[in-house]
Amino acid sequence: MNRRVLRRRTIEAERYNRMYRKWNNPSISIDLESDWDRNNPYHANIHTILKNGIEFPDYQWDNEAKVRCLKDDKITIAKAIDLLENAYKRKEYYNLGITESYLCDDLHDYLYDAPEGVEKVVVPLGVRMVKDAIHMRMNKDDVARGIVSGMSGRRWKAESLEWSVPLSSCMELLSLLDEHSECANMATSIRELPQVASYLEGKVERIAISGAVSLGEKETLEDMKSRLAVQFNPDLELFGFQYVGVRYAELSGGRCLIADDMGVGKTIQAIAYAALHPEHWPVLVVVPLIVEQNWKKEILRWVKDATVQVVERGDDELEDVDFTVITYAKMAKQESNILKRGFNLVVFDECDNMKNPKAKRTMSCLKVGGSAESILCMSGTPISNRPIDFFTILQMLRPADWRGRWQDYVLRYCDGRRPEDNHGFWYTKGASNTQELNAMCRDFMIRRLKTEVLPQLPKKVRQSFIVQPSEDELDDYMETQASWVSQYDMYKAHKGMPRGFVLNMMTDLRKLCGHLKVNSAVKYIEDYRTNNNNKPIIVYTHHKDVLEDCMSECVASGIKRVAKITGDTLSKKRQEIVDDFQDGNLDILFCSITAANAGITLTAADTVVFLEREWVSGWEEQAEDRVLRIGATGDTCWAIYLTVDGTIDQHFDRVVEEKRRVISSILNGTEEAVNRGEIVEQILQGMVESGQVPASMLDDYRQGKGNNKGAKKYE
Repeated sequence: MNRRVLRRRTIEAERYNRMYRKWNNPSISIDLESDWDRNNPYHANIHTILKNGIEFPDYQWDNEAKVRCLKDDKITIAKAIDLLENAYKRKEYYNLGITESYLCDDLHDYLYDAPEGVEKVVVPLGVRMVKDAIHMRMNKDDVARGIVSGMSGRRWKAESLEWSVPLSSCMELLSLLDEHSECANMATSIRELPQVASYLEGKVERIAISGAVSLGEKETLEDMKSRLAVQFNPDLELFGFQYVGVRYAELSGGRCLIADDMGVGKTIQAIAYAALHPEHWPVLVVVPLIVEQNWKKEILRWVKDATVQVVERGDDELEDVDFTVITYAKMAKQESNILKRGFNLVVFDECDNMKNPKAKRTMSCLKVGGSAESILCMSGTPISNRPIDFFTILQMLRPADWRGRWQDYVLRYCDGRRPEDNHGFWYTKGASNTQELNAMCRDFMIRRLKTEVLPQLPKKVRQSFIVQPSEDELDDYMETQASWVSQYDMYKAHKGMPRGFVLNMMTDLRKLCGHLKVNSAVKYIEDYRTNNNNKPIIVYTHHKDVLEDCMSECVASGIKRVAKITGDTLSKKRQEIVDDFQDGNLDILFCSITAANAGITLTAADTVVFLEREWVSGWEEQAEDRVLRIGATGDTCWAIYLTVDGTIDQHFDRVVEEKRRVISSILNGTEEAVNRGEIVEQILQGMVESGQVPASMLDDYRQGKGNNKGAKKYE
């Protein structure tokens, strides 16, 4: 053969998209110049060098395009160049029919702008666990390799040259391996993995308690109580059904969905699991805006010596704390910081916020969840509308089973089908094989209805939710507070603080806080109705204009069947409204606390929302009792108290709750007056300690310069 001609032979490389099923795979075709006889044995020698040095599928035969191809990334291209140039240095190009190193010129051109690629991880032959999947590295001629490659749901991990099988399929895998004596060692190695042993032992118990309200084994319950006693603050204990939820999370390896009814206590169950597993700290808690401050409050209340940061802005620096609370809206902006921080346990509260897979927040949540060892998802309505809404949560909790299998899920559970013309979007709004989906979920989802846990609950469950107003709303509050302090300074400089000044100031600030809570109250009401089959609810306020404001916003949101009872409502009209509510003709009843805390029965509801607190805790208790009379639909009243942190609200709440512990109810005017005076002084003291008003205002009040007589009447 003429060597002068051979010197000009090169490899021809060209970028193209290799089609596999419906996916495009960026690739580079590898071929010799077209004027070279393709049957030449030199061609086969080049193929052998690349095949022996680059694993499938990074180098493979594309049957559709009829070319051999490389994966288009820097790592794979550089490896191909290195293999061929080393062959040249060893004089192997003579065997290839080529004598010059410009054989790889085309590949060098593509190397510079190729994607980075993923470096291969060299792992030894054998088995290992990677999150929720069993990874197996086997020789090409291993019998087990053929068995695994034929299983449904198995995947090839090119970056580590392993096959993976979801942990949930381990029983099927072991059954197949046990049929072949050559696979005995592989089956034994899989059974010896701690996660597999725990899964096999816990699956039966996990499914058995997925709807349970109490732990059957006393020893398990006592063990959990003793472990939590070390982590919890004194005198705090879970309800029986909440211990079941924590046990379920442990049996699931910290990857499960707590789907209990609204008001059953999902937050506390997640906090308890986190407290029991400090080895997974730091903990990231992703929440809707309305509950971010409530999470901080509950963590500090329950977990001994815990440190908490609430991420206020998208550019906030993440602190070195035990628990970091962040809203879904900030996840995209904080994604890189969160990944660097390395959270091992992530809690997604109201995880149905991630149902849109194309939203930036969802994509960030999936990345963060993918880097965590444990994931707890929480939602009373994980499938809020149709099965397709559930897919994001499913691939979050069971990535080995479902990540990348959207089409399989849609076809199986969403009655999925292509448009008749084979163009446009898939139909995904249906539902199919729902019983199978429910049975599958029992392996990682625990759900108890409110009606099922009622026997364990006290007559009343009071919950406090911290409301986070907008910056503009808080600025208005701070300006109003500053205005009152300026008035005080002016009075003090001239003639002294007038009578009733402090009470007037408190009442004005208190009413302003009521308005700040309206939007959050509407959001809570909407969520409550969604989670409770549109069950009616009662809203209590102190001031009439706060009541009117909340009522108008609810009507604007689309809730039309509303009514109100205030001091101006005539007796006959009041009874008509009560009858309508009891007969199911109203969705929301707005009540003034002082006008509707006695003498009426409102047992069609089991939940009451307080936008404002009362001076007298007994009046609030009487208002709660409207839903606990004979004929009530439930044995428990859920009383929801909304509060604005950093305002007079927080002091009002603290003082009234302290009084509640001492006084069960105060009904006559004398005791009320004494109680109100004490409350005003204690609230004022709290405002002084937090720097909201000057200390001299408290001194003047105590000296009688600003007693409550002469205060204006606020309605």
